[in-house]
Amino acid sequence: MAKTTGRSALDEASLAAAKTWTLGKPEPDWKLVEGRFEAPVDFLPPTEVKMHTPKQLGWPDSHRRPRYRLEPSEQSFAESQSLISKGFLAGRIGAPVYKEGVFVATGSAAEPEFWYQSGGLAARYRPVMENGEPVVKVMVVCAAPNICSQLQPELLKGLPFAKAKN
Repeated sequence: MAKTTGRSALDEASLAAAKTWTLGKPEPDWKLVEGRFEAPVDFLPPTEVKMHTPKQLGWPDSHRRPRYRLEPSEQSFAESQSLISKGFLAGRIGAPVYKEGVFVATGSAAEPEFWYQSGGLAARYRPVMENGEPVVKVMVVCAAPNICSQLQPELLKGLPFAKAKN
């Protein structure tokens, strides 16, 4: 990447996307520099970002008053940013969940996942059924450990549209 976009999440998503490219015939605006091609890529936001309700994104009705359970983090902050960026770019964005940040749907209809991201924090919410009871498993990933320790208790209180039962 020759120049940053100014947003680390977008930079990381761009690099991940570039690694999947297969080089074809060079385009006229590509430049040959020191034995490699440089291709310009523009990131233009959609003219209109359509917000969806959690239900439109696939949040199950059964999980309006679930129990929230913390699960261990299995991803890096960069990996979570890539998933969030893909969900956002696919238009799977929810109406604002908290005062700031983004809420996007990922996963499938059979195994939905929802991500909330604000600053250096990302949280994955997975609605599941355990012994006939609605449970939301929450995985918190942070760019710095102190961010997680400060915000984790607040995240476990539940989402505004699905308050915690516990």
